[in-house]
Amino acid sequence: MSVSKGSNHSKIAKLVELFNQLACDQGDHTIQSISNNPISLTVQHLEQLLGMLLDPMSFPELHQFAEGLKKAYQRIEQEVIRRCENKSTGNLEILLGTIGLVCFTLDLLNISEQQSQDTSSPDLCWSQTLLKKPAVQNWFKQIYAPSERFSFDENTTAGKQEAENIKRAKQYWHALDFDSLELYRIGTTSFILRCQIPLLAGEQLVLKCLLFPYTHIPAIADSTKNYSLSHHISSTVRIISSTNKWILMDFIEGLNLREFLQKRRENERQSPLLLRTDLLISIGKPLLTALTHLSQAGLCHEDLTPSNIIIHEKSDGSIDHITLIDLGRNSLYTRHTKLEANREALFVAPEIKAGRKTETTSDLYSFGMLLIELADPVGVQGNIVPDSLYQYAPYLARFIEDLIETNPNYRRLIFPTKEPKAPYADLCHLFDDLLKILPSEREMKPGKFFWLQQFRALFYPDSQVKHAWALWRMTCASSIHTDIADYTGWLFSWLLVSTIATYIIFFISLIWGARDFGMSLFLPTYINILQTVIKGCDGTCLPGQHLYGIENLPMRGVGLSIGLIQSAYYTNILAGLTTRSMRGMLARLTEIFLRFQTFVGLPLIAFGNLVHPGWWLALLIIGLPVPTTVNILCYQLATRILKETRGVISTVPLVEDSSLKNFGQWGSTLVSYIIVLSLIWLGLHFGILHDTWAYAAIIILINILIACISKSIILAPGIRGNLCRAFTLGERLQALKAC
Repeated sequence: MSVSKGSNHSKIAKLVELFNQLACDQGDHTIQSISNNPISLTVQHLEQLLGMLLDPMSFPELHQFAEGLKKAYQRIEQEVIRRCENKSTGNLEILLGTIGLVCFTLDLLNISEQQSQDTSSPDLCWSQTLLKKPAVQNWFKQIYAPSERFSFDENTTAGKQEAENIKRAKQYWHALDFDSLELYRIGTTSFILRCQIPLLAGEQLVLKCLLFPYTHIPAIADSTKNYSLSHHISSTVRIISSTNKWILMDFIEGLNLREFLQKRRENERQSPLLLRTDLLISIGKPLLTALTHLSQAGLCHEDLTPSNIIIHEKSDGSIDHITLIDLGRNSLYTRHTKLEANREALFVAPEIKAGRKTETTSDLYSFGMLLIELADPVGVQGNIVPDSLYQYAPYLARFIEDLIETNPNYRRLIFPTKEPKAPYADLCHLFDDLLKILPSEREMKPGKFFWLQQFRALFYPDSQVKHAWALWRMTCASSIHTDIADYTGWLFSWLLVSTIATYIIFFISLIWGARDFGMSLFLPTYINILQTVIKGCDGTCLPGQHLYGIENLPMRGVGLSIGLIQSAYYTNILAGLTTRSMRGMLARLTEIFLRFQTFVGLPLIAFGNLVHPGWWLALLIIGLPVPTTVNILCYQLATRILKETRGVISTVPLVEDSSLKNFGQWGSTLVSYIIVLSLIWLGLHFGILHDTWAYAAIIILINILIACISKSIILAPGIRGNLCRAFTLGERLQALKAC
């Protein structure tokens, strides 16, 4: 036995040496030497050689070896053709098929590696040419023939099923039309061939074959062999037969999700979107339905990546349905291979890649990562929810954040399930509700002057109010949102307060400003009781004050600019934030000042316009500490949460975002602004400074251009996203502590 084993090793070593020699030298002397020496080559020898292709000890420079062997194949093929005329091919014809099959395998391995780094379509011409060669085809037929090896006892039910499967596999293999084989797609560990079998006439079929050397990994081979025995549900492809080296199944027309998104990105280059809301509906929703069916059947996908989802499109380009393929754990993730660095690995749950037990939420982790890939134009970059989702779809970001935690015990903290063994319970309804409140596609197409659109929306913020209203109504009407219905109602109410207060500020500033020019808009002068109680003033004065006249324009202008800032600052940054789910004095103070911000400007501006227009600068100084405090409290709370959750929750960014740092500087800037305004007020009050109009104009411009347009409109998405992320992490941390 040991002698036979040693002899076999010796033959394999000589075969490796022969192939390395051919890859380095294709000269006439080498070809003649090989032709004259007999070669003892069996299927077992060739299988062992193919299994060693990724062994750096046997083939240290694989790419150079592949190039050299390709030249050797072409050289030997020419020699075989020449010798066929004399019918003296010798060993060369046998060797030609083996070299061709090795070249075929090397080319597919190279393409598989390239696809992990490059999304462009691979060149399959060389591999397809080899597959059509009779000598290569002959060895392919022998190497991939069904094995007689059984995984189960033949007397058991599983053994009988396996025996029937092997019998069926042999029947189909012998009936397979090998001339019909056509390379269709290359995967990480396999390649797919379109094929025809006369026994299954009229059916479109594919043969998914394992690549060598992965056929030598028992876990992969056994999983492939038993594939037809375990995966039969509506959302997966129909499996006809399987062996330890291939799976015969229906051909599924369509691009996989990786190819589909690559095509979509190429089309979006001219007009990129902020967020792809349409794909969340057309692909995300049926994907969750398919996973629910898997779970109900007691199955997990375990390798839910973009390459394993087939997209079926209608003639008009819309999505018809999706099909899941390649169910089962990819055993390569647990080995030291390049697959660990493959981008597809980002979508697989960490416990699966580590070889640990599959959790009931493992596929939900993959689903959350796929939602990021669908929604964000850039796609998945790591285990972090992108800023774009927090900026434009914060509730969906909150949902995804709860799924992609690396620790399975920390998943679904803020969206808990009542039945741990049924993680998909109510999840479809929850996701449907979140899809209803996504921003429209039109809103996700930024224009060159998007800030101008946002500025115009300050006077008519109907979309924000309608969105908050829809969210509140949805959570109130649904039994699965009872825990957050109070929060959404709370936020909607305060947004309404802010909007009404802003409209009143606009109304007072504009109407009383018009009266300064002698125009009476909408309302008669006696609308204000305070202005009509003094006899002889004709509704235009109070003791010591002239309420109408161009000298009051600084008050009107400053009041209008403050109204714009309040509308922009609260609506664009603060309206979706609440700390009610968190504990601690800092959280409570932040919540109080967040809501105080909604109306603090109204009484001050109303008093200035209706009673003392000359106090415009003093009133501005009195009001500014509130937004300053809001800024400082929000930043302090956000940074504290990020610090506390870093190292505990895996989805926390490792470094503080530049937008959040920028927001943190606003507090000191506002304090400096208040000090400067105070000095100006003192100068004007004591007659040191005199040009009131100039200072008023500068302050109005600063308020509108810097505080409103620059900070509260242009920079708002980044700041809003970072604050929302931090507050969501705070909510998850609180839920974790409560567990």
